[in-house]
Amino acid sequence: MEGSNAVLEGTTVHISPDAAALLNQTFNTDAVQDEMLVGVAKITVATE
Repeated sequence: MEGSNAVLEGTTVHISPDAAALLNQTFNTDAVQDEMLVGVAKITVATE
């Protein structure tokens, strides 16, 4: 908790298989792999 917010840190964000296929098709590449790590998110939700 941070004040009246619930905070979740360290959640990994990955490319879905459908998104990887679409990106590869759009940009004519095969560089984007299924479940490729995009980054780490910090999710904050107001509890009040």
